[in-house]
Amino acid sequence: MGNITFDFSPSNRTEKEDIEWLRLWCEDANGRDLKRVALVGDSITEGYFNMVKEMLKGRAYVDYLATSYTVNSKTFKRSVSAFLSDSNYDIIHFNNGLHGYFLSGTDYFDGIKDLLINYADKSKIILATVTDVYVNGLERKNPDWDIKVKERNEMVDKLCVTYGWQKDDLFGVLKDIPISNRNLDGVHFLEDGYKLLAASVVGSIKKCLGE
Repeated sequence: MGNITFDFSPSNRTEKEDIEWLRLWCEDANGRDLKRVALVGDSITEGYFNMVKEMLKGRAYVDYLATSYTVNSKTFKRSVSAFLSDSNYDIIHFNNGLHGYFLSGTDYFDGIKDLLINYADKSKIILATVTDVYVNGLERKNPDWDIKVKERNEMVDKLCVTYGWQKDDLFGVLKDIPISNRNLDGVHFLEDGYKLLAASVVGSIKKCLGE
């Protein structure tokens, strides 16, 4: 995951980051005996993917797509749509909110809605709240991103209420993640931090599985 990037500066209001990336992974692609779950998100999703996969072993197949592209970009929409259409996913867990600072709350709402609404009739949708951002070696929260994260989490709440989708409150999990379990980049996490996020993701998926 050495080429993970993050649109850290609020002054970056361009439609693309300097480095854009996209990765996906599907295991047991022909398996039909278990439910299949899609994790769609960014580098944080990629960080907990293997943990989620192992925790759901024998219960569900877990695939993922992670990318830096913003939720309203053509590349994001085409890539995620192709990925979600390639298999019959029973559950889609979505967690992409720390890219594209320039997006308004309405842009974020519409981007997620336009992407996932077409799958809601056959897949259970889970939306994760956006996690926070620290600066200066984890000294304090980034004040600009703090406002943006709050706005986007309000949009997650609105989407879940409007369409009856399930919420996975990863932002709420952060109170149980000590600062020592965060990466110094202020965005990502160390192993124990990812374990707590993975436990929340798995819990939300199990709820959809009826467990």
